[in-house]
Amino acid sequence: MFNWADIRMFLELARQQSLSKTAGSLRVDISTVSRRIAELERNLNCKLFERSSTGFTLTVDGTRLLPHAEEMETSASNIAYDMADGAARTHGIVRIASMGEGFSALALSPLLARFQKQEPQIGIEIAYMNHTWNLGRRETDIAITIKKLEGSKLQCEMLGVATVKLYASDQYLAQHGQLDESRDLGNHRFIDYLDAAVEISELGWLKELVPESKATFCSTSLVAQQQAARSGAGIVALPVYAATGYPDLVEVAPERSTSRPLWITVHTDTEFLPRIRAVANYLKAEVPNVLAGLGFPAAGE
Repeated sequence: MFNWADIRMFLELARQQSLSKTAGSLRVDISTVSRRIAELERNLNCKLFERSSTGFTLTVDGTRLLPHAEEMETSASNIAYDMADGAARTHGIVRIASMGEGFSALALSPLLARFQKQEPQIGIEIAYMNHTWNLGRRETDIAITIKKLEGSKLQCEMLGVATVKLYASDQYLAQHGQLDESRDLGNHRFIDYLDAAVEISELGWLKELVPESKATFCSTSLVAQQQAARSGAGIVALPVYAATGYPDLVEVAPERSTSRPLWITVHTDTEFLPRIRAVANYLKAEVPNVLAGLGFPAAGE
């Protein structure tokens, strides 16, 4: 027979795909994780993971076990919720994953710092990565993305639309002259994402706005692009929220703009938890203002 502690080890290893990361997440040592997974495999008489130099991946049997383990995890959360008093129910950690470091740093962080002043008993974790986070595997509690996530038990709602425009610094414009649509924008210097390192096609907004552009400064980081533009490196395509509060960034070629929808997704097994519901409702109320470049502290505030 197996125990719940071993199932927790299995779930975390399936999500982290690394012994060291699993051990760190569960605050145990690596040997404990390895021993408990081996014990679970013996008890179930099957192999749950393929081990390789790149990490741990689920076998066919591991994939079969995964939904049952997730149901056990949900049941354990329900027990904790039902047995807690009203005050305790709003305590805990909420992890928000944002598909993009720029939104996390420039919008979510100041916004959720404000939220935490109202709800200090709720801990906040913000994570970003240029791939789709798996809510079904509990990699995160809430996901904010520019792609609508699809999947069973996922509740996805559009938060609003992020407008993307072209910006340059006063310094750049003083050196290269004010932009005129009669001039060839392709002759200017541009700042863009590093194509080879970005998996999200929706981030290719510069080519959409200026097909003839040739980037001379590239980064996987939106914040790095913003800072390069402020330093005079060239013209950059930024969501409005990334330029708000920076008076040295001037909108150029205003007739050129594009937009991206922004989605919030929660898992139906956990959306009822008060701490997750509180954060999700706050984001639904406040993010539309952020997308419009309003409603959060300006730079340096």
